[in-house]
Amino acid sequence: MADPPTSGSAYRSWRNARIDGGGFVTGLIPSAAPGGPLYARTDVGGAYRWLRESRTWLPITDALGPLQVESMAADPVDPRVVYLASAGKIHRSQDMGKSWGSHPIAARMAGNGDGRCVGERLAIDPHRPEVLFFGSRKDGLLASEDSGATWIKVPGFTDLKGEIGITFVLFDKNRGTPGQATRTIYLGVDGAQAGFYRSDDGGMTWSAPPGQPAGLFPNHAVLSPEGVLYLAYANTGGPNSMTDGAVWRYLTRVEGPAAWREISPVDPRKGSGDFFGYGSIALDPRNPKSILVASMDRWNWGTAMWRTQDATVESPVWFELFSKKVNPEWSSPAPYKVRDTHWISDIEFHPEDPEQLFFSFGLGVQRTDQASAGAGAAWTFSATGLEETVVLALASPAEGPPLVSGLGDIGGFTHEDLRVSPRVQHSTGNTTGLDVASLAPSVMARVGSKPGKLSTDGGKTWLPFPSQEPGGGGRIAVSADGKHLLWVAEKGPFLSKDHGATWLPVPTLPPGSQVAADRVNAAKFYGFHSKEGIFLTSADGGFTFVRSAAKLPGTHGYLRSSMKAVPGREGEVWLTTQNWKQLSCLFRSTDSGGTFTCVSGMDHNDKHVTANPSIRSVSAFGFGKAMPGRSHPAIYLSGKLNEPFDPANESLYRSDDAGVSWIRINDDAHDYPGGVIIGDSRVPGRVYVGTPGRGIIVGDP
Repeated sequence: MADPPTSGSAYRSWRNARIDGGGFVTGLIPSAAPGGPLYARTDVGGAYRWLRESRTWLPITDALGPLQVESMAADPVDPRVVYLASAGKIHRSQDMGKSWGSHPIAARMAGNGDGRCVGERLAIDPHRPEVLFFGSRKDGLLASEDSGATWIKVPGFTDLKGEIGITFVLFDKNRGTPGQATRTIYLGVDGAQAGFYRSDDGGMTWSAPPGQPAGLFPNHAVLSPEGVLYLAYANTGGPNSMTDGAVWRYLTRVEGPAAWREISPVDPRKGSGDFFGYGSIALDPRNPKSILVASMDRWNWGTAMWRTQDATVESPVWFELFSKKVNPEWSSPAPYKVRDTHWISDIEFHPEDPEQLFFSFGLGVQRTDQASAGAGAAWTFSATGLEETVVLALASPAEGPPLVSGLGDIGGFTHEDLRVSPRVQHSTGNTTGLDVASLAPSVMARVGSKPGKLSTDGGKTWLPFPSQEPGGGGRIAVSADGKHLLWVAEKGPFLSKDHGATWLPVPTLPPGSQVAADRVNAAKFYGFHSKEGIFLTSADGGFTFVRSAAKLPGTHGYLRSSMKAVPGREGEVWLTTQNWKQLSCLFRSTDSGGTFTCVSGMDHNDKHVTANPSIRSVSAFGFGKAMPGRSHPAIYLSGKLNEPFDPANESLYRSDDAGVSWIRINDDAHDYPGGVIIGDSRVPGRVYVGTPGRGIIVGDP
C-alpha cells in the first residue's frame, strides 16, 4: 500500500551553499541619492545590493526568477528606487529591491551576450526622475515619462549595423533645472557612422561631435562637474576579442575638433604584442581631475589599472594601481580564489565612502578601503553573499562531506561545511558529469572540459585519470562499490575497472546516452538514449548492455530529460522524457528497466495521462533521504505541475510517497530555477537546488 499523501507548505529556510563569487559581475551601479546604496548586476545571476556594515552582498532579484541583467539604474533623488532591465522588461523597485513591479518594453536584450559589460543603457534624468531612456541593442533608443510604465521610440538609431547597439546613455547633470527635462544627453553607439552622439534638445535630434576617434566606439563614460567627459574606447563591446582601444577626453563646453584629446595611459597599437581595449573608467568623487581606467583582454601582459591625478593637462601622468608587474596580494574569504582579474567591467567608488573603491570582473568584485593609498592599497576579494555560479551537477555522499558540486567555468568543490567557502577548487572549466559510489562514498569521479578526475578520499584530493583515452566531456557513472567507471565521453562510451588506468570501448551502449549506476547492485548500470527513447541495462559491471523492451517516447532533440537510480533500492530507476509531439512524464521502473510506469504526466494537449497532480514539464529531479515515517526516498522536482500547484514560472516540489502526491516547497519570493536538484542523503527534507546562475541553494523545511 502506498504511503498517505503529505501535507506541507513552503520551506522556511533558503540560503546558499557558500562559494563566494565565481561568475561575471558585469556592472556596478552607485546611487547618487543621499544615503543611496551600491548595486551590482551580473550576466546570469540577477542583481545584488552591497551591505556596507557587514561587507556582504544581498541578492535582490530572487522573486523575479532567473535573470540575465542587461542594465540597471538607481534613482538620483530617491535612494529607495532602482530599475533593472532584463528579457524585454523594465523592473522597478521602490524599496531597494525588496519587491518589484514590472512593465514590458519593445527592446531585445542579451544580458549574457557580447557587450554585456558596457556602460548603463538604462538612465534616469537627474532633474526629472520620472523620465528614463533605454539604449537598446537592435531597437534604437526608447524613452519613458512615467517611471518606466510605458515607452516610445526616440527618433534616430533605428538602423544600427553593430552587434552591441547603444553602449551607454548619460544625462548631463551639469546642465538643467530641477523639475525640467535635461536637455543635453550623450550616447555611446556601435554600428553607426560615429561612436559618440550628443543631443541638446532632450533627445529630439542628435549629432556626432567632430574630432572624435574613428574606428573605435566608447563603452563607458564619466562626466566631471567641470563638464569634462572621459571615455573608454575599444574595438568591441567585450568581454572577449578586444584588441584595440584608447582613453579620450571630451570638453563638452567647447565646439569643434579642439574639444577632443587622446589621453591613453598605454597605446595598444604601439606596444609589442600588447593588444587590448579599455573596458572601464571611473572618476574620483573627491578630485574631479583624477580618473581611473582598466584594460580588458590584455592577455599577453596581464590586466592592469591606471590612475592619473590630473586628466585635464595636455599629457596626463599615469601610474599603475596594479598589474601583472605590480602583482598585488589579494586577501580573500574564499580560500579557493586565484589571483585572476580578467574582464574588469566597471570601476566605482562607494557613494557614501570615497575611500571604498570597487571593481567588478570575471569572478566577482574586488574592493579596497584605502583608495587614496594608490599602488599601496590593500585589495580584498569582496564577493561574500554574491553567489553567481552555473551548477551542472550535484551529489550528496552517504558519508563524508554533505555535498559535492560540478560547476560551469570554475569546475566544482567538495563542500565540507555549507556555510564556509570551500578550501580547494577541484579544477577549472566545466564539470559535465559527477558521480559518487553509493556503497563506497569515498570514491567519486568527475568529467568535463578539463581532464577527468578521481577522488578516493571523499573529495579531499582529486587526481586526473591515468589515461584520458575517452577524450573528455560527457557523463560518468561510478558503480555502487566504486570499482568500475562508466564514461560516456566525446569519443563514445568507455568502461574502466582500474580507476581510469585503462579504458575499454562499450559498443553495446549508444553514444550520447545518459548513464547511472544501480545504487545497491555493483554489477548493474543503466543507459538511456533519450533522443530515441531507448533504455538499456548492464548486469555485468558495464561491459555489455541489453536493450529493454519498454517503449519510451523519444525527445527528438528536445534535451530536457534525465535518468536517476534510487538510493537503497535495487532495480529502481526513474526518468523523465518530454517533447512537443507526445507527452511530459515522470517514469518509474522497479525491475531494472524491464518495464516503466508513467507516475505523473500530461500529453501535448494538456490532457492528464495519470491521476492528479500531473506534470507539465520537468527541468530536473533527484532523490534525498526519506522523510520521517516514510518508506520511499523523497523525490525533489523542479518544473511545472497542473493547477492548483502551478505558479507562473517553474517551481520546486517534493513528493514523499513515490510521486503520488506533491507539495510545493518554494514560494514566490524564492523563485529559484533548478537546472539540477537533489536531496541530502542524510538530512530529511533538505534540498539542494543547482541554479543556472544563482549558485547552489539550500532549502530546509
